[in-house]
Amino acid sequence: MKRLFVFVLALAIFAPAALHANEVNVTIDNVAVDFAGDTPPVIVDGRTLVPVRAVFEHLGFDVDWDPNAQTATLRSADHVVAITIGSAAFTTNDAPHALDVPAQIIGGRTMLPIRAVLESVGYNVAWDGAANAVIISSPAPDDMPAATGVRLAAGRTHSMALRPDGSLWVWGENSFGQLGNGRVTTYSEANVIAQNHDEHAPIRLMGNIIDIAAGDGFSLAVNTNGELFAWGLNDMGQLGDGTNINRAAPVKIMDGVAFVDARGGVAIAITADGTLWRWGNDVTGWGGSLYAPTRVMDNVMAAATSSQHIMMLTRDNRLYGIGGVSVLGIYDGNPNFSPRWPDSPHENQPVHILSNIRAIAASDQTSFAVTTNDRLYGWGPNSQGDVGSGSGEFWINLPVFIMDDVRDVFPGSMAIRNDNSLWVWGDVSDTFAYRGPGADGQTEDWGGTLMEAIVDYGNRPVRLMENALAATGSFSHRLAMDRDLNLFAWGSNQFGQLGTGRANVYEFGEPDEWFTPIYLVQDHNEAIPVRISSVSGQ
Repeated sequence: MKRLFVFVLALAIFAPAALHANEVNVTIDNVAVDFAGDTPPVIVDGRTLVPVRAVFEHLGFDVDWDPNAQTATLRSADHVVAITIGSAAFTTNDAPHALDVPAQIIGGRTMLPIRAVLESVGYNVAWDGAANAVIISSPAPDDMPAATGVRLAAGRTHSMALRPDGSLWVWGENSFGQLGNGRVTTYSEANVIAQNHDEHAPIRLMGNIIDIAAGDGFSLAVNTNGELFAWGLNDMGQLGDGTNINRAAPVKIMDGVAFVDARGGVAIAITADGTLWRWGNDVTGWGGSLYAPTRVMDNVMAAATSSQHIMMLTRDNRLYGIGGVSVLGIYDGNPNFSPRWPDSPHENQPVHILSNIRAIAASDQTSFAVTTNDRLYGWGPNSQGDVGSGSGEFWINLPVFIMDDVRDVFPGSMAIRNDNSLWVWGDVSDTFAYRGPGADGQTEDWGGTLMEAIVDYGNRPVRLMENALAATGSFSHRLAMDRDLNLFAWGSNQFGQLGTGRANVYEFGEPDEWFTPIYLVQDHNEAIPVRISSVSGQ
């Protein structure tokens, strides 16, 4: 039946944090939305609250409310969106999507981040701070995104991909059970069958997933019920199950989770109430490990971790961090500085780094942040051009400007600009790709040599591909998906982490030599992005 109360959505755009008395305008394709007789939009704690009936009926949707199921359903000719109170996820055409804030009723009104909902049905959303206006625009027919809800994750030697239908696919090394398929593939097994191993091509692991993450030898996944599962290596408690026992199949860790990330032996999660949790290797430098989720701070809408630090983005767009001060972007030049100074107040307490930030990513110890006006900044280790600022400095202590017009930034020193072009930079071990850029600064013809152990993109961003939707990278390889849902992979294929169905062949000596393999076959690494057909497509 039709709902009998005003259904209001919280627009996940970045605006001043205080409540504004000024009128907030909403336009759809340059036409102002008339809120006469309805609750007008307001800004509260950085969120623009908009009555959904006026907006979605303007877009041609019907809005229904089921009081028994506590679910709002938005219907158009092409889309059915279902939003349930208290859930950290919603569905569009049965495909799950994550919310940074769960749907909730406040003062008799249902509220949640509207940006994710609108983008899931193909609309673009922007905030004009000068005009105090929400700008909603319809994409051109040939610009319509194929899907949202895509997630990619790259561990050191294994890969994960989440398709828009909620299915999780995994491939690559499985020596610790990090693929979650109930088996452990030893080095000797991989050596014998490396040329034609089913784990070297994507395999479907589970469905109804909304977020994923991959660390070194372990994996995380969150389902539509907010249940967090973990599997793989657990020597530092990185699975969060209270033990140090490796798991070859998913085990449930906690409920109410909306977001996860992992890097090295560190894992983090944000629960639906905005609380950030961490476990695994202790990034604060005090030693030891955390074997179960430990609370870090509240009011968090996004987070990113490396093996040495964790960054937290709060709902008022302020960026905080914990860990060694050398990687937090706050080092003041003290010549007596030590990255693990025992008296440092920043090791185990969140310290403020930047304001007006809307997106973040971490690559090992290097950090990136995108401002609310789409400017990308970075800091941290830069010996191989990892920061991307063009500087030859070994370490960049404070945030420096990299490029503008950035939509999102990803692990592996990659960013997607607002024109959907994917840009990469830095010198990543075992990652093979073309040498670019050309003289005009654009993409050069594919080149490079497979015999290079390290490929240098340079210390400035290089345009790699068009029509990009998502990306990620690790120490050894990189992944990217375009807006037609084609998945591409490039880099080292030592353990089949590219998903091509083949892997390099190694001969291993005694156990203490296992980590210095001898290359017998080189031609299975990829110097250019290759399409992974078993995950690509709709």
